[in-house]
Amino acid sequence: MSSEFWAIIGTGVTLGLGLGSLIIAQHAGIDSRLAQIESRAAQIELRLDSLHAEVSAIGQRVAYIEGRLEVQAPPEDSP
Repeated sequence: MSSEFWAIIGTGVTLGLGLGSLIIAQHAGIDSRLAQIESRAAQIELRLDSLHAEVSAIGQRVAYIEGRLEVQAPPEDSP
C-alpha cells in the first residue's frame, strides 16, 4: 500500500474522530440545556401549585364572607 493510501486513511480517521467529538459536544450541550428547561419547568409547576392554593384559600374566604352576608341580610319580603 502506498503512503498516499495511508495518508487518506489517516485523514479520514482524523476527520471521523473530530466529527465524533463535535457530535458528543453538541449532545452534551443539548443535555445541559434540556436539564435547564426541566429545572425551570419544575419551578413553574411549584409556583402554579402555590398559586392554586392561594386561589383556593381566597375562594374559601369569599364563600365564608358570602355566607355571613346571607345570615345578616334581612328577609327579602321585609319592609
